[in-house]
Amino acid sequence: MDVYAFVFTGNQPLLLFLARQLLHAFLFSATSVIAALQDNSTDLSSLLAFKAASTSGGDASSDNIIAANWTTDAPFCTWVGVGCSRRRPRVVSLNLSSFSLQGTISPHLSNLSFLSSLDLSNNSLSSTILETLGRLPRLASLILQWNLLSGPIPRSIFNMSLLVYIGLSSNNLSSSLPTLVMLPRIEWI
Repeated sequence: MDVYAFVFTGNQPLLLFLARQLLHAFLFSATSVIAALQDNSTDLSSLLAFKAASTSGGDASSDNIIAANWTTDAPFCTWVGVGCSRRRPRVVSLNLSSFSLQGTISPHLSNLSFLSSLDLSNNSLSSTILETLGRLPRLASLILQWNLLSGPIPRSIFNMSLLVYIGLSSNNLSSSLPTLVMLPRIEWI
């Protein structure tokens, strides 16, 4: 049986330093993976809460596509109407235009912190526009026209510095849009 012994002379501080760096790198990457999984679960629970708050109505041909497609049997990035970033599975767009949705807009949508485009147009959603939507820091496109939305336009929308497109027409809103021109990047109202 061969026995090997390593004798370190002079470079022990260097080896200790390298061992520490390797340990830190391992711990940091494990923490990053755990954080990514938690963020991923936040997006999943937000989408499921939206699904519960807004049901797909209409005729039998619509076949309630969200109820049939939005299941935990498949990754949410493969769900119809959901767009995710390439780097990590985070929701960046939600396009559910003309899905015959009824019900309300779930406040849990404001937990989709990477969301840059939200299109719920041409449905029958009947809630107010939520103040919490103003907490979406990356939102550049907010299209909610042709619904049954009512109440005032929330002030929080006026703080969305990246907002470029906003569509709120053909609803029952009680306030007007003139102050929206104060948004620095707005191109389309």
